Amino acid sequence: MTSRPVAQSKERRKLFVWCDDYGLDHQDRLTFSEYLLRRDVTTWKTLTDDEVLRLLDAFEGGHLLLELLVQRGDVTVAD
Repeated sequence: MTSRPVAQSKERRKLFVWCDDYGLDHQDRLTFSEYLLRRDVTTWKTLTDDEVLRLLDAFEGGHLLLELLVQRGDVTVAD
């Protein structure tokens, strides 16, 4: 049995969940990817395994930072 590439794995699905949670549409996802990866991204289908993991790290890190700021009372988050 061979393992699936990241592009078709749970990591890929996690990216879409983060995007949905933050209300990012297709163009937002591409723009975010281009900012973070510092290259043109026309589709997520071309992302390498490392790029998928880098995007996940960015979402998770951003979320953790937001949680810290909320706990400190520096920002509020609307439901």
